[in-house]
Amino acid sequence: MSEYKRMRWHIFDLLRGYTLLNMVLFHFLYDVFIIYGRNPDWLDGLFPNIWQQWICCTFIMISGIVFHFSRKPIRRGIVLNLIGFAITGVTIFVIPEEAIWIGILNLIGCAILITALLQPWLRRIPSGMGLMISLLLFLLCEQIPDRFLGCYSLRLLQLPDWLYQTFAGAWLGFPNAGFTSSDYFPLIPWLFVFWGGYYLQPLIEKYIPERALTWNPVPVLSSIGRNTIWVYIAHQPILMVICMMMF
Repeated sequence: MSEYKRMRWHIFDLLRGYTLLNMVLFHFLYDVFIIYGRNPDWLDGLFPNIWQQWICCTFIMISGIVFHFSRKPIRRGIVLNLIGFAITGVTIFVIPEEAIWIGILNLIGCAILITALLQPWLRRIPSGMGLMISLLLFLLCEQIPDRFLGCYSLRLLQLPDWLYQTFAGAWLGFPNAGFTSSDYFPLIPWLFVFWGGYYLQPLIEKYIPERALTWNPVPVLSSIGRNTIWVYIAHQPILMVICMMMF
C-alpha cells in the first residue's frame, strides 16, 4: 500500500476507464434496443451477454483490487450505497418500468463495508488460495438468483422455494417471485468477484513490475477511470436525452 501512495497504479485507472466506456456504449444500445423497442430480443444474443458479463466482472474485480488503497473504506461504502439509493429513487420516479433495485453501486458499497469488517479474518487466508476459493464460489453460486446452484447453463442443484419468499432476500441473491430490476447485483454471487480482486492485488504487487503498473499511455482514459463514480452517475441521464432527441 505504501508503494501505491507514492506512485499511482495507472494500469487500473486505464482498465477501469476502458470498462466504463464499454458500459456507456452498452447502456446506450440497451436504451435504443430495449427501452425504445428497436430490437427487443437484442439482450438474448450471445455477444451482448458475454459483453455484459465482461463489463460487470471487470468493474467489480477492479473495485476489489483498489479496496487495498482506500484510506476510509467505511465512509466510501456508505457513500456508494447512498448514491445507489438515490439512483433507485430517480429511476422509480422517472422510468418505473426500468427501476433499478440493488444496482452495481449498492453491490460495491456493501462489498466494501463487509470486506472492511471481515478484513482481520480475510487477511489470514493466503492470497492464492483466497483467489481460487473466491472464483470457485462465484462459479458455484452464479445461478443462485435463478434458484439453482451452478454456473450459467450448468445447474447442479435446485434450491428450495422458502429461500425466495421476501423482498429483503433479494439483497443476498434470493429474489422473490415479484422482484424485478433493470440492474440487479446481489451479494451472492457478486461479492465473490469483489473478493477475487481483493486477493488478486497482493499477487499483482508481488509478480508484476512496478513500471508496468504505473505506465500511463492514455492519460485521458486513466482520468475517466479516476472519476468513475461521476461518469457513472451522469451517463444514463445524458443517454436518455440523446435517445429522446433521436426518437
